[in-house]
Amino acid sequence: MTKSNRDIAEATQAAREAAARATSATADAVDDLTDDAEDAAERATAVVGDLVDDVRSAATDAAEAISEQAHEMYSDAKDAADEGIAYVRAKYRENPALVVLVAIAAIVAVTVVVRAIFRR
Repeated sequence: MTKSNRDIAEATQAAREAAARATSATADAVDDLTDDAEDAAERATAVVGDLVDDVRSAATDAAEAISEQAHEMYSDAKDAADEGIAYVRAKYRENPALVVLVAIAAIVAVTVVVRAIFRR
């Protein structure tokens, strides 16, 4: 083997070794990136899961609060209606004509408002 053939063989061998090292380094880098991507996906999944749980919990709390407030408002409205009915009954016992006249005036007022609305 001549010197130039030996140099070509050594250069070829060096190129093959360099290619093998580059392939190995690339494979290691791809493995590292894949592992990092999997870890990031797992962390993102955990964060999204926690976020969904937090939103679900907040929605449940809000629904409970709204339900409680609605029940309280209904109870207050019922109490107010009962008090109003008791007041009207007491006034009717005192002066029935006045109660009847106020009721008629209220009916006339509602009729005027309804007609005004439907004329437009």
